[in-house]
Amino acid sequence: KQIKKFKYFKTSLIHNSPDVIISFGDKTNIEVLIACFFNNKIKLIVSEQSDLRMHKINSRLNFLRSYIYNKAQYVVVISEGLFDFVPQDIGHG
Repeated sequence: KQIKKFKYFKTSLIHNSPDVIISFGDKTNIEVLIACFFNNKIKLIVSEQSDLRMHKINSRLNFLRSYIYNKAQYVVVISEGLFDFVPQDIGHG
């Protein structure tokens, strides 16, 4: 299922050639960032709509998130309280 979704993202990127992608959702953000990993022309904005301190994802996805979110131009969080949390967890300031 994940491989199909990744292929869909990759095919959509090639077909549509977007300038900017805005992604919502922890798992989807990771998948979109991986699909765009080698394409530096696309600006990526990821948005976390949940409290990262409370909403946990599995350790493998958490590791990917902490590494790959650095590839996004912007990471948007839902509150100022999370802004201080994000740099330690994701690496953005």
